[in-house]
Amino acid sequence: MKFYPRRKFVTFLGIFSIIVSAGMMFLSFHSFGLKTTIPALIFFGFFVFFIVPVIKNQVVGVKNNGIIIYNFGKGFEMGSDELFEVSRKRGVLSYRFQKGTYRFQISPCGYYKGKLLQEKFSNLFGGFDK
Repeated sequence: MKFYPRRKFVTFLGIFSIIVSAGMMFLSFHSFGLKTTIPALIFFGFFVFFIVPVIKNQVVGVKNNGIIIYNFGKGFEMGSDELFEVSRKRGVLSYRFQKGTYRFQISPCGYYKGKLLQEKFSNLFGGFDK
């Protein structure tokens, strides 16, 4: 069973940021003003920040004995041996995995059917949801 991240709002923010950045860059080239160039670069930074998770497209596949994390189209199989930390911050439960030099963080609430994903993780990796 595969779980897909919620990314509609993040995609909207990324597209909005690049449109604002492009408009401000046009104005800065047209008027040669530093007052529009700096905000244009800031909005371009927002674009990069918001669009990288969309391009990354981290999909989680759950199997009987572990999970598969698809990151940039490449799959990484993870089991309980690769789980190195479970953290809870402000009510959000995150699972952190390490495989070789790669590190992954999965927060089930960030995925469609997040409660089902949390149940699957609890069954696979122990009852950390309390």
